[in-house]
Amino acid sequence: MIKRTFFITILFSSLFVMKGQTIMDSLSINPNPFQNRTSLTFSFINNDTVSINIYDVIGNIIYSPITNSVMPSGIYQDSLIMDSYPDGLYFVQLKLSHRKTIMKKIAKSNTAGISINATNLKDLKAYPNPIKDKLNIEFTILETENIKLKLFNSQSQLVYSIDKPNTKQEIDLSFLASGIYYLKIQDNSEQKVVKIIKE
Repeated sequence: MIKRTFFITILFSSLFVMKGQTIMDSLSINPNPFQNRTSLTFSFINNDTVSINIYDVIGNIIYSPITNSVMPSGIYQDSLIMDSYPDGLYFVQLKLSHRKTIMKKIAKSNTAGISINATNLKDLKAYPNPIKDKLNIEFTILETENIKLKLFNSQSQLVYSIDKPNTKQEIDLSFLASGIYYLKIQDNSEQKVVKIIKE
């Protein structure tokens, strides 16, 4: 098998074909959750037209390192580098022509040991939802931690943030355009994300 190297902008480094392993249609990410970088391993049993897409939590493609590339059957490994992207949930899709699609959820966090299903942060409420101008936020925290509140748009860009918000707080978001946003509350080890619609 021929070793191939691709240079794919900032997210992917060199791509290697691995030898001597059983080949099947698969996609794996390790470690996951990860801080800034993780390793992708993907394979397919036949020569195929391959695409890899990275999606944000609302289903928008934020990056496509491989698009409709004809590639030989094999096992490939590469690094996914997401230093410049905000913490949160993403999805990696391996698409093999029209015959198969494999999707995996990944979690990026610069805090070691983060849990997406938080136990320290409880009862997060954001209302009304949809909103027009002001959003009310309520949450319960079991222990005093360094709480941060961040709001991202559908392109995963940070549009608003507060350090150490009150457990009950009203936020004026009248300056934002209509659309879908994601509110993230996190402490030193955990986070919760809520989808917000602005009319």
